[in-house]
Amino acid sequence: MIKSNIIIISVPISKFIFIFNKIININIHDKDCILIDISSIKNYNINYINKKYNGPFLSLHPMFNGKNDNIIKQTILYIEGKHNNKYK
Repeated sequence: MIKSNIIIISVPISKFIFIFNKIININIHDKDCILIDISSIKNYNINYINKKYNGPFLSLHPMFNGKNDNIIKQTILYIEGKHNNKYK
């Protein structure tokens, strides 16, 4: 088992379930591990995470296109998931 404090998932939506399940099965056995989803589609990922993971998570939504060289002065929305006291 690999132990992590934070895991960030940023993959195409078509690969999300495959990658999420792989990470859950290998890495997340610690209920304090913070899971961060970065994607532009929220409902699908948040609903799936809520069903499969009981630890803290949040979801980030970049409000800019992928052609930017950096994220300085860019807007990123965040949506609180479970146990937000663990990552505030």
